[in-house]
Amino acid sequence: DKPLSVDNIASRVGLERTYFSVLFHETTGSTPHAYLNSVRIERACVLMRDTDAPMSEIAAAVGLEPTAFSRMFKREVGESPTEYRKKLKITIV
Repeated sequence: DKPLSVDNIASRVGLERTYFSVLFHETTGSTPHAYLNSVRIERACVLMRDTDAPMSEIAAAVGLEPTAFSRMFKREVGESPTEYRKKLKITIV
């Protein structure tokens, strides 16, 4: 739930951002930025399933502003966070 960036991670592991990104991509096949986004969205999906928290709180919990969260979620999942949550409630009931 804290702001997290590729710069922060690279600095934390003692590497320059570009070099860290190259190593990360060579190792995982994904860019650090894409990986962070996927982790954020996965966490948001868990929070939507396990809580009734408002979307703004879920966005904040995964380190994103609500508007950016909604756009990213739709791009990654293929539907809006609200649509996703509605489908979750239908399948749980």
